[in-house]
Amino acid sequence: MSTETSPPPSLPGLPGTPLMPSWRSPSGRGLRFCLILIGVFILGAWGLHALGGWTGALFLITPACILLIGVFVHLRHLLARRPVLRLDPAGIAGAQGPLLPWQRIARIDYTGLPYAAWLEITMAAPSGEPDPRAAWTWRRRSQRRIALSALDQTLHMPVLQAALRQHQQAAPEHARALDAAHEREQQASDAFHTHLDTLSSRPWAMIGMMGLCGLAWLAGVLAGMDPMTPTPDSLYGAGGNATSAVQAGESWRLLTAMFLHGGAVHLALNMYALWGAGRLLTRWVGNRGFLLVYLASGLAGGALSLHFAAQLHVSVGASGAVFGVAGAVSAILLRSGGRYPIAQRSQLITSMAIFIGYSLFYGFTNSGIDNAAHLGGLVAGVLLGLLMAGHPDAATSARQRLTREALGALLCLVAVPVLVHTAAPAARDLAHFTANLHEIDAVRHRTHQQLQQIEAKRMREAGHAPGSTAWLDEEAKALQTMLTVLRSESGRLAALPWGSDDPVGHYAQAEIAHRHALTEQIEVELEAMRIARSGAPPSAELAARRKAVQASVQQARDALNRRAAEIGLVKRTP
Repeated sequence: MSTETSPPPSLPGLPGTPLMPSWRSPSGRGLRFCLILIGVFILGAWGLHALGGWTGALFLITPACILLIGVFVHLRHLLARRPVLRLDPAGIAGAQGPLLPWQRIARIDYTGLPYAAWLEITMAAPSGEPDPRAAWTWRRRSQRRIALSALDQTLHMPVLQAALRQHQQAAPEHARALDAAHEREQQASDAFHTHLDTLSSRPWAMIGMMGLCGLAWLAGVLAGMDPMTPTPDSLYGAGGNATSAVQAGESWRLLTAMFLHGGAVHLALNMYALWGAGRLLTRWVGNRGFLLVYLASGLAGGALSLHFAAQLHVSVGASGAVFGVAGAVSAILLRSGGRYPIAQRSQLITSMAIFIGYSLFYGFTNSGIDNAAHLGGLVAGVLLGLLMAGHPDAATSARQRLTREALGALLCLVAVPVLVHTAAPAARDLAHFTANLHEIDAVRHRTHQQLQQIEAKRMREAGHAPGSTAWLDEEAKALQTMLTVLRSESGRLAALPWGSDDPVGHYAQAEIAHRHALTEQIEVELEAMRIARSGAPPSAELAARRKAVQASVQQARDALNRRAAEIGLVKRTP
């Protein structure tokens, strides 16, 4: 008995074209996008590491590693040697999965995203039989998904039309019901978006908040703040959140801190997240509702931070407010039911879940992140979203909307003071703490400048052959001047009033120890120059001293770096 292999399906407009994976598909586009982003993140991480160490670099390396998963997924689709779709008179099937008979299909929907696409197949269920949702995918048991991500983008519409035509021929009753349902959904979707446009056509409130964040960063830079890694004392002075300051009566810091950021990268990431979620929220609740969610969530996040990160650190950033906006959008989508187009609703809920989940995961696994502000803002945003979820309903009057907003504002006015007044006494006086740290930074900066001037003068006036007596005299003179500077500045640090358990005092002591080690190294080099000037050969004892001093300098430098890491003051809410 011989077997006959059927030819590839011949679709209208696609005569004889096999439906195989293509690099011109959404997966191909997604692969290119992932590779570009990975390159950008790696370059950015390299630049941040060169500017300020690994703290900022890790924030870009982490998403680059996550994007590698996307590269693997897209490559797996593109390198598969089996057809993406099987379409024939009996039914439809994807690359994996059984053939779905046309007679059992109730409806066919298409979803096309920038880097993914699929057909959503709903099977006809017997009347009265329950159709529960799956726990993980949230899809109903009757729903099947056929991925088209690896299929050439230009074939998606012809494939959909061919599938609808086959379905109409094989199951005309289901097809007529499907056409009527699509028409109703399209009309409802058009009316829904038209109504959203009438609520708020321009997101001026969101743009205003973004503008204030940008102006706060620019004002800080013009005032001398480092644009990439501002110092803790500069952020504290600009209005950063701190438990000790708020308990001393400076409650305004809860508001100002949400407009400050720990550098340009921190600002850019927050504004990018706000741009996406803020426009959605504004369309639902209007500019007034957006302002309520943004400010209430930011204040709630800052108030909760008083119990945790702000006890020991300066907390800055708009992420408490951004998390609140994302939480409000998620709550509204979950409560919207059938009022929001199902495909867009699923896409948006997934996007919000990824953003919130990744940010919280990164915050819990990395230091320097104020996750208390994240969670406080998120909870406030979800509650306000649930309260205001009825806004897009045309039956909701302006008075009802205003009543819900007033109730939300009242809840914020009650919750924030409660959080503020129930916070434990501050574990650290950050006003004194940042002032001492500022003094150390000033001494370090002055020492660095003086040493640079000495080195520049030495290089400028060098005119003798290396190793000659005149050259040795010049080198010894320069080293002696450096020695004087180090001893003088170390004395300034030692004269500052530190407490016995003051972390900044420990940092200052580590700085003094490092300078003492450098002083000893310079003294050894001066001794070596005196021996060389006398013409005597270097002794083994001198070589041993030089080696021991080099090890001592390295140990002192490592101890200084550890102390510097221990007093990391700025808690960002990216």
